Order: sequence, then structure tokens, then C-alpha cells
Amino acid sequence: MRSYLHIITFIILNFTAASECGAQVHVVYKSIGEKAHLTLKEQWNITTVKWRMDRMLIATVEDKKSVAKHPEKFHMHVPDNSLFIKNLTVNDSGRYYAQTGLWEEDIIQYNLIVQEAVSNPVIEPDLYHQSNSSSVCHVLVKCSADGDSVMYDCDHQHCSLTNTTLTRVNITLNYTDNGMLECTARNRVSMKQTSISLGNMCSEKTTLPTESGNYILILIIITSCTFVFGVLMMCIIKLFYNTTKKEQNEGAYQGDKGVNTIYSVVRKQPRTETPAHSSAAETATVYDVPSKCARAPQSDSGDSVPKDDTHTVYWKLGQTQDP
Repeated sequence: MRSYLHIITFIILNFTAASECGAQVHVVYKSIGEKAHLTLKEQWNITTVKWRMDRMLIATVEDKKSVAKHPEKFHMHVPDNSLFIKNLTVNDSGRYYAQTGLWEEDIIQYNLIVQEAVSNPVIEPDLYHQSNSSSVCHVLVKCSADGDSVMYDCDHQHCSLTNTTLTRVNITLNYTDNGMLECTARNRVSMKQTSISLGNMCSEKTTLPTESGNYILILIIITSCTFVFGVLMMCIIKLFYNTTKKEQNEGAYQGDKGVNTIYSVVRKQPRTETPAHSSAAETATVYDVPSKCARAPQSDSGDSVPKDDTHTVYWKLGQTQDP
């Protein structure tokens, strides 16, 4: 008895595996808000069909009668046993199975992918990497949409891809027949395009270095003039300082040179009596003219040379000496 159960189980598993492997899988892309129509593809004479989403029963047709779990979302078309899914959202993405028979054999499988419509691509020319060293204008152009982006190196005729970060959106950059640079972003459900003129970018960039060059040239001229003026002022100040100091030194030298101190030895004059009532005595002052004879040097020995009793006296005429 046990052997019969093993045989039956083995047959069931093989039949189920063969059914799953034999079911054809179709990938369907739809945009948000649209309606999906899943058909059986072939007109089989089938009276009972079950539709499942990820193995969850959502609708059935039996004896020409349909039953939907969520009528506002799912609808069965009885004549061909097809399934309609209305007002699609991203959450409606998944695996859908059509099954029939007692063993619920898979007739067909669908992989439904619901996507948002792609946004308008944005073109960003990188003017800072533009090269105008030759007659050909080269610009790095970045085109992006929905978080994905590509980078192209473009001249006035061709564009070559340099970098890409694509996960959900396919982005390309090409020239149109009228010379416009066109960026195209597409996914499985939509496509958007944006175009610009590369000639405008080159003209904008060519004027940019001229303005920048003029600004740098003016800045260099102003800096040079300021430096020269500063050096000139320092030279003038130093020259004035040196001249003033020289004049002060020369004046001090001349003052020292013109002042001489002469000491002279005069002999004591005899006292002259002058009447007190003499008017001339009251006003006249007599100075003795010093002689040019220098005082003889004295020896340290007081015995060999007689002591010089010479005194220097300044006397005013009419002055009386106290006893």
C-alpha cells in the first residue's frame, strides 16, 4: 500500500513540474493608470479557468459564469476567458497565472511590470570642460532623467559616450538633421525628448574667456601699478630721511668746530684808586687781554722748581677790594 502511495505522489509531482515548465511566460509592460488585458492566446475549449496573482486566486470562470475577488480592479471576459486589470498601479506588478483542470494546470503565465512614464530629460552642457584650442568646439554634455544619466563628448557633428549610470531609463544623445543636439529618454512604456543647439553653447563659452581674460589683465595692471607706486614712495621716504640725517650731522659738526675754549694766564694788576663819583668808573668795564703764553708745567717735585704764585683774575674797573 505504501509503495502505491509513493508511486502516485511521484506521478503527481512529475505532472506538476511538467505543467509549470511547459507553461509559456509572457512579459507585459504597462504604464501607471492604463489597463492590462491578459489573454489565453489560444482558443481552447476550456470551461473552467482560474486566474491567480502570485498564486493568490483573483478571478474564476466556470460554466460561462465569472467571479472576481475585486470587481473594481479585475474583470473576466467570459467568451475567451481573458482577464482585465483596470487602473494599474506599481503594486499591480507581479506574476499572473491562468490555470485549468482538476490539478490546476498552468495554461499561461504573465510577468506584468507597471512603470511610471519617463520624465523629460535634462541636458546639462559642462562649459568648464569645453576646449576651444582648435577650430572645433568640444563640449561635455550630461543628459539625465529619473535618476539615470549619461555623459557624452560632443563636437559640432558627433557625440561619443564617455560615462553612463543607467538602471531604469534608456538615455541617448544624438544630432538631428537640423543641427540640434537631442537627448532621448525612454523606458518600456514611454519616451520623452529634449533638444538644444550646441552652437549657442560654443558661442557662450567663447565669450566667457574674453571677459575673464580682460578682468585678469586689468587686475594684473592694477597690482603692478600699486607695487611700483609703493616702491617709489619707499625710495622717496628713505632719500628724505637720509638727507635730513646728513644735514643734522653736518650742523652738529660745524657747531663743535666753531666753539673753542681758550685759557690764559694773566698777571695780577696793581690796585688803582678811582674816585667813586666818577661816571666813567660806574659804566666802564676793563678786561685784560690774555696772552698767548702758556703756563709753564710744574714738576711734581716742589724742591727743584720754585712755586708759581700766578693767579688768574678778572677785575672790574672801579671795584674796590675788601681788606
